[in-house]
Amino acid sequence: LVDITFCGIKGRVCVDTGSSHSIAAERMYQVFRDKGLLFQETTLAMSLADGQQTTGEALTTQVMERLRGDQS
Repeated sequence: LVDITFCGIKGRVCVDTGSSHSIAAERMYQVFRDKGLLFQETTLAMSLADGQQTTGEALTTQVMERLRGDQS
């Protein structure tokens, strides 16, 4: 678990350093939406931990986040 700040709100997330994308929980989506972030529907191709390939529909956006201890 990693402490982060996103959109000025502190939170804690589980980070997979081997992944290229993160899937947010419903609450995080609601916060982003309430902050006015724009989302785009997309289809993601995914490789699962067991090697299976799959696709799924997702809403995407980009946010800046700060990890605890990150001074940038």
